[in-house]
Amino acid sequence: MILISSQLSAYSLAVKVTVSQDTLAVGTNVSLVHEGVEVANAKTSVNGTAIFDVAGGSYFIQLRRYPYPLHVSLIQVEKDTAITLTMRELVSYANAYGQVSGPTDFANSTVTAYSGGQVAKRITSEKNGYPDKNGYYILSFIPEGNYKMEFTVPGFEQKAVDVFLPSSDFVEVNAKLAKIEPKPEPKVSLSSLPSVVQHSIISLRLMNGDEPLSGHNVTVQTPSGDVILTTSADGTLSINAAEAGKYVFTYGNLASTTEVLAKESKPVPPAAEQPPAVQPEQPPANVPATNASADTGGLTAGAFIFFVLLFIVIIAAAAAWYMLSSMSKGGKKGGEHAKGHEHHHSHEHKAHHKK
Repeated sequence: MILISSQLSAYSLAVKVTVSQDTLAVGTNVSLVHEGVEVANAKTSVNGTAIFDVAGGSYFIQLRRYPYPLHVSLIQVEKDTAITLTMRELVSYANAYGQVSGPTDFANSTVTAYSGGQVAKRITSEKNGYPDKNGYYILSFIPEGNYKMEFTVPGFEQKAVDVFLPSSDFVEVNAKLAKIEPKPEPKVSLSSLPSVVQHSIISLRLMNGDEPLSGHNVTVQTPSGDVILTTSADGTLSINAAEAGKYVFTYGNLASTTEVLAKESKPVPPAAEQPPAVQPEQPPANVPATNASADTGGLTAGAFIFFVLLFIVIIAAAAAWYMLSSMSKGGKKGGEHAKGHEHHHSHEHKAHHKK
């Protein structure tokens, strides 16, 4: 079956080569390149023709003959085909050729050569037939120089290749493109902390993928009832966790729950309430009752009286000491005065006796 399939897909390709003035280019080397690989090679016969049996598809035909420069042509083989190619000895322009691989459909595809940021030449599958349905292309007739070759196929990532294209030559430039994977549709998400402590702030964010959803209403089911809050510019909203219990945030078919944990604290009785009076235990019948408060009060009163009496005694003692001290000083002065008087009287008596 493989042999039959190969025979059914085989076609005859006749390549006739001439030089200027339709002179047959006998002995010219002819190569067929398919998907970057040389699949056949032959020299033109006396009639300037080389004949190949090939499968259907796209082929680059490379002609080499000294002193002529390399000549490259593109052909699609879909039946028995005969083609005539002419080689020129003097070629004053640059050329690029190659294959774009990856895509299977090259509709609306382009190959562009940029020089200094400007388009030097562009070929399209719709207008020029290149790239062909298999991604093969030839871009010719541009000046020698440095170029950025850019390859574009719908649905695939664009690729650019920097290359120098010399005059009078063909440079192979291939490009493999990667398919652009479609980005998944962004999903709306509603998120809040699973739990917080009572009297703290519960924050929630409403997002569409990486984009915040602002100005959207979110229903919040609190222990005391439902409220509706609106998201801010960054897609967030906040609510005070005033009560312990569950806070359920709802947006469409999305829901997020935050458990508010009761904050631990010791109960403080109101200031108006007084602790109940404690009744004293009744003493046994044979033991006289004592009143601790009364005893304490009696001791306090007795101590007060004691200190008052002590104070009076100290004052009285001080007064007595002062009086005794004063009298003692007065007696001394009286004695001294009496002695003086007696001495004066004796002196006067002696004087009178002498007279």
